[in-house]
Amino acid sequence: MPFLKYLLIIAIGYLCGNFNTGLIVSKAQSGIDIRKHGSGNAGATNMLRVLGSQPALLTIVGDILKGILAILIGRWIAGDYGGIAGGTAAIIGHDWPVFFEFKGGKGAATTIGVLGFLFPLHGLCCILVFLAIFVLTRYVSLGSMGAALFGAVMLCVTEWGDAAACCAGVLWCLLIIFCHRANILRLFAGTENRLDLSKIRRKQR
Repeated sequence: MPFLKYLLIIAIGYLCGNFNTGLIVSKAQSGIDIRKHGSGNAGATNMLRVLGSQPALLTIVGDILKGILAILIGRWIAGDYGGIAGGTAAIIGHDWPVFFEFKGGKGAATTIGVLGFLFPLHGLCCILVFLAIFVLTRYVSLGSMGAALFGAVMLCVTEWGDAAACCAGVLWCLLIIFCHRANILRLFAGTENRLDLSKIRRKQR
């Protein structure tokens, strides 16, 4: 039955998302729980600030790959729509991993991996939007939310006849914004931290 197929895809995708790359890398390389340091988030930005560029890069790669794996499994079970369902479930599993007390990352890397694998041009455009916003503001959070919003709008415009793709794009955007709700409050209050890459480089010398 199609319902059971999609239920299986969602379960597998969610479990793929539970692979908490930041936590695993931080414990393997430094013996710490990254969620107890810095901002308390298990995402790449906090990894970069606390442990440096190499652990952050590993976190990004791992977070992207688990989304792609969920898509491939979903496609194998139920075709293109199965891929969308699997990727979406992986994002949710990343944000709220049941095996790690529901304390995950904010989903930016996993989302861009899912979007880029399913819609390569959209993913590339979102990366460019993120970079443009980050270069202008030095706010990773603002860049992530801006790219997510752009991606959702672009998907709805270019894939208007595909309800699943449009709904997924909007959902991905809403998840990104929801996970950045504390950042939004800090942005309005003027207390959000900018990412100074020069300090990261000096830290690793």
